[in-house]
Amino acid sequence: MKRSNKWILLGIVTGTLLIIGFQKTDLIKHNQSSSGARQPHITMVSNTKVTYYKTTYNGKAIATKTNSISVSGKYLVSANEVLKKAGATVSYNSKTKTFTIKAGSKTTTHKKGTNYAYVNKKKTTLSTKSMVHKGITMVPYDLVSKATTSKVTVSSATKTIKITKSVTSTPTSQTTPKLLYQGHDYGARNNVEYIKTIDYVNKYIADHAKDGLPFGGDYHKSYEAYFKDGVKAPSDMNYNMSDYQYGLYFAELWGKDFRDNKVPYNTIVKLDEVGRLAQNILSDANYRVTHKDKSVRSAYDVFYRHVGDCDATAHVQQVIFDEYGFTTKVAYFPSHADLHVKVGNHWYAFNSGVFRSQD
Repeated sequence: MKRSNKWILLGIVTGTLLIIGFQKTDLIKHNQSSSGARQPHITMVSNTKVTYYKTTYNGKAIATKTNSISVSGKYLVSANEVLKKAGATVSYNSKTKTFTIKAGSKTTTHKKGTNYAYVNKKKTTLSTKSMVHKGITMVPYDLVSKATTSKVTVSSATKTIKITKSVTSTPTSQTTPKLLYQGHDYGARNNVEYIKTIDYVNKYIADHAKDGLPFGGDYHKSYEAYFKDGVKAPSDMNYNMSDYQYGLYFAELWGKDFRDNKVPYNTIVKLDEVGRLAQNILSDANYRVTHKDKSVRSAYDVFYRHVGDCDATAHVQQVIFDEYGFTTKVAYFPSHADLHVKVGNHWYAFNSGVFRSQD
């Protein structure tokens, strides 16, 4: 073989080996990333390492499944229960292990097991990492103040974590809304939008609440028999059914989980009334559905701009249920949002006029 050919062959072999080497390096990096090697370590706290603290909100004790805790001088509170009491809506993505917390004009994300959060996309450091105690995710106490408008202090003497709702003077038209129900702002950007939203809903209720159909509407007798007397509904729909049987079928479709969870009959009747109002106010709003306009997010947008998406319509329904004294939250998912209503110890998704238990 000629000397020149040998050098060419050597160059080809060397280049091939280098390419293989780079590919292996990339593969190793990819495998490390996909295997979760860089995922945060989530600390599991044993009973022997904690000191229990009670939690108060505006001076009143908060009843939670597990008390707030102190671990090595670091204070943590129950993520869902305490944040919601402080006026936030909380959702959790189990795949990314990330909490999304919404309160007023703030949207905060916090990855489980880390000591930082992003408030309106700006990173902020927390006093410690979130941990798990007795199966409950506990977050740093200062996350509450950073993610909401509440003030949080700790009293070591009384072993109390105190949460105080910030009280401000009457807001002007450009300030954050002064919230009336459970810290919900219904997506309003300022006080003018918030007040107009509440006024719109109050007027709608005044004009329409007394026009309502009886429980179950045209199927009143069937609904009453299904929920009050426990009459069994047909397992399948067919065209040979009587109106009474149709009514039983629709009653089960609408609220079977209420009967399974033994919700009181009078409460079920009220849920039917309020649920129809929540559906009707949307039907009468004459709005256009849009998923492209990223500025759309609020009940105000539906009522006054006449545009809406799933976030906005969930906020519309939330105002109605809040006005009638129900505990609510808007649950956010990767491509959807809907209203959840708490009845007794259970949460129910309200979607397309139908209730479904989330427990």
